[in-house]
Amino acid sequence: MGFNLLQIASDTVVAFSQLMEEPIKIAIAEDHELLRKGLVSILGSEPQFEVVFEAQNGMLIMDALEKAQPSVLLLDLDMPYMSGIEVLNELEKKYPNVKAIMLSMHNSKNFVLQCLILGARGFLAKNTNVEKIIESIESVHKYGFHINDDQSMVFLESEVRKREIAVPQTGNSMDWYEDLFRGDCIESLVEKYQVDPDAITSFWYAFQNSLLKQRLV
Repeated sequence: MGFNLLQIASDTVVAFSQLMEEPIKIAIAEDHELLRKGLVSILGSEPQFEVVFEAQNGMLIMDALEKAQPSVLLLDLDMPYMSGIEVLNELEKKYPNVKAIMLSMHNSKNFVLQCLILGARGFLAKNTNVEKIIESIESVHKYGFHINDDQSMVFLESEVRKREIAVPQTGNSMDWYEDLFRGDCIESLVEKYQVDPDAITSFWYAFQNSLLKQRLV
């Protein structure tokens, strides 16, 4: 059996490019020190992440953002001096490229919609396991959003229908649509249904834009 030199060279280039990829810059804003330090320690030990700052209140977040802008910000809802909702407002105005994932024990419909309208890209309960946190950060960094697997998020599907957002015809089954709103990551949908990830992200951005219009009314 001969060696395929072109294939070997290609595989080497891919492997090298993966090694050279810059880590995802993240920041953690949480007023409970034990939880914040735990997240910094755990996520900071992952080679694909770089924790650029941590903050225990909203005012410190805004100060830190003047010096370093992460790709993804884990943002606690309830913080002193400046709440997570207030920070979301400021991010949209001053740092639109910083994607916020809300950390909270609240997951009611009104709370989730309010945060989406203000620009949140995802939601995590504070008792979420590490694997799901990592998945959420990577998805938000790469695709701009992540829906967790909490069944309370299924109502978003009805919100999409209410706003008459066109659902793209992609993949070998439309089951991807329901699975998306039940927490399947895009990589899983691509593998399972051969969907076009760009079609899904375009669909989600159309939904986000409809929410933004609601915010501006």
